[in-house]
Amino acid sequence: MSPTSSTLESRRFAEGIHVETGSFEQWAEHSFEHPLLKTPAHGKLFLKDLLAVDGAEISINQFPPGWAMPFLHAHKRNDEIYVILQGEGEFYLDGKIFPVKQGSVVLARPNASRSLRNRGDEWLTYLCLQVASDSKIGGTTSDGKAVAGSPGWQEK
Repeated sequence: MSPTSSTLESRRFAEGIHVETGSFEQWAEHSFEHPLLKTPAHGKLFLKDLLAVDGAEISINQFPPGWAMPFLHAHKRNDEIYVILQGEGEFYLDGKIFPVKQGSVVLARPNASRSLRNRGDEWLTYLCLQVASDSKIGGTTSDGKAVAGSPGWQEK
């Protein structure tokens, strides 16, 4: 059985959640059916509900060699940030096509049309983060605060 958000288990803690999504090799087994397209998108898993997050959507994604998103899309109010973890591809952003590879990060504003395809010989693996375009988050560390104590790591 292919893992989906309904078959994965979350470990809930008082102040957090832990989900095992599998290795990169296993990500291809995840599947999502788009409500409008009515066809499964293999290699895609949305994490918002599993993590009970209100302020963002995160998905893990994989495309096999030669595969592409079969459509252009945009969003009503969310920025999308694509983080390429493995492989090589091409990104379409508002009429421009450019190469992406491991380490590439692409920001697509809500109204920008976008698509992605795998142009390499290995799986293209990436994270996609959606956040409200108009949300204001403080700087890199401005929301952080010190906490007393130590994690108490144990040596192997």
